[in-house]
Amino acid sequence: MNTTALAMLTALCAGVGIWQLASSMRAAKPTLVTRLAAYHDPAVRERLHHGSTLRHLTKILASDLGVITAMFGSTPASVRGRLAGLGISMRLVQFRIEQLIWAALSLAVILASVLILTLKAHLPAAVAIVLVVISPLAGALARDSYLTIQVRRYHQRLVQQLPDVCELLALALAAGEGATQALTRVAGISDAELPQRLRAMLAQVHAGEPLITAMHTFGTDVAIPPITRFTSAVITALERGTPLAGVLQALAADLRAQAREALLEEGGKREIRMLVPVVFIIMPLSVIFALYPGLHTLSLVVP
Repeated sequence: MNTTALAMLTALCAGVGIWQLASSMRAAKPTLVTRLAAYHDPAVRERLHHGSTLRHLTKILASDLGVITAMFGSTPASVRGRLAGLGISMRLVQFRIEQLIWAALSLAVILASVLILTLKAHLPAAVAIVLVVISPLAGALARDSYLTIQVRRYHQRLVQQLPDVCELLALALAAGEGATQALTRVAGISDAELPQRLRAMLAQVHAGEPLITAMHTFGTDVAIPPITRFTSAVITALERGTPLAGVLQALAADLRAQAREALLEEGGKREIRMLVPVVFIIMPLSVIFALYPGLHTLSLVVP
């Protein structure tokens, strides 16, 4: 078999594998028609109960991949906590399937790269084997790292929006509205991340859950200090009957002061980083340009 046929076969296998994983991921979400058909057709009910062979195999592979990635920090508890903090309804098995897709993509890229390097630069066989073995794990861990980055950026946006939400809540409460009505009003004025989380929390309240319990669940899911302070302040004010508007105004002022301090600290760090190219690149080049004409003249004068 020549190299062209081998490359085409590798690409075909990788494409079929990725297509099967994507199809299995879409099949993990049953439609309304499928759910209703299960009550009328025993064959459909049996198929939904046991699942297709491909779907069952994908779940097994995703479970095995989860066991391996858990050794490197991607434990089920950690993933569930980050998914809850991100505010999405993705389940653990769906995230593992995404990790499996990323692993397959990484394997396909490394296989193509190894094939090209082997033909062009005569890559050693041991290095090629190590790269092929490590690439799926690297792809799965890359998806886990990307989830961490998503959660960090999401939390930063929540913290940036929190002072405005606190001030709006304080205004609504000072106008005479109750806590639930004020939260409903503030949650409905924007489609940003924090109002969306407030709407999800209020949906639990309207479903019959007490406001204090819903606020505690919200603070536990997000689990960042500013949101925890916000939920604790609201819960304490509701339990003790203290005025909530003044507490929220003080909290908003405190959060803005912390944001200014963090901005000044970040500015100081970046100022130090700006010195690195000046000291190690610009200044040596300036010295070389200043000294080179004199040294060149001396080399011409002195035999």
